[in-house]
Amino acid sequence: MNEFSAFRQRIDKSIIIKAQSGDRRALKSIYETFFTASFKLVYRITTSKSASEDIVQNGFIKVLTNIAAFKHNGSFAGWLRQIMVNEALGYLRKHKKFTVELELNPQTNEERQSQLQSLDVANNTVFDQPWWEACNDLFVLMKDLSVGARTVLILHEIEGYSHKEIGAFLDKTESFSKQVLARTMLKLREQVTREEARNASNS
Repeated sequence: MNEFSAFRQRIDKSIIIKAQSGDRRALKSIYETFFTASFKLVYRITTSKSASEDIVQNGFIKVLTNIAAFKHNGSFAGWLRQIMVNEALGYLRKHKKFTVELELNPQTNEERQSQLQSLDVANNTVFDQPWWEACNDLFVLMKDLSVGARTVLILHEIEGYSHKEIGAFLDKTESFSKQVLARTMLKLREQVTREEARNASNS
């Protein structure tokens, strides 16, 4: 996960061990430590506050029910975060709100294909400024993206998941995730360019 993820909190290993033995205070500490981060992640994916509340609660039930299975050979925050991502995606699939195919229209014209090939997705050079420098504005821009495109963007750019990991989440290939992100970045760049031109004409 990168610096923009809300899952940067650390929790002492002793608390996790106590929680694994059923200690209520330890379980409560885990809930309080990661609730806000979990809600932010789920809300960014679903854009529904009421749904996010239910999803996070269900996610924590799974976390606390399965915490004994955590092997301490990786990040606990990462383990918990993966459960929340799966819960959010499960909700979208259940309510038939999830699609990424719209971002892979085979009718894309040659000019757009050329632009896609020029994008350096791995190094986030879609914009001249750092990608998340104006984070709040970017979330406004994302409101017009499909659920799938927004999800790929959030998981890769904010949460730091690899394309291989995202492909696994979506039951797709690593290449598919890369293509979705590239097209999504291009769409946002074009939108920013239009807004900048509009603002310049009004000044």
